[in-house]
Amino acid sequence: MRNRSRIALITLTAALVAACATSPTGRKQLMLVSEQQAISASRQAYVQEIGKAKQQGKLVTEPRLLKRIE
Repeated sequence: MRNRSRIALITLTAALVAACATSPTGRKQLMLVSEQQAISASRQAYVQEIGKAKQQGKLVTEPRLLKRIE
């Protein structure tokens, strides 16, 4: 049993070290998902939220109002 715990600890440590990355600012950070996965998930969430806003009539589509907002 003790041997299994040691193997699990080594595996976990290796996974954490492999997940470490350096951000564009030079800061070390833990990356649990890849950059592409994060971008893809963000894009999907954005599309869902825009869809909800359209269904609820909360999305501004009138050109005059859009110009004023911009």
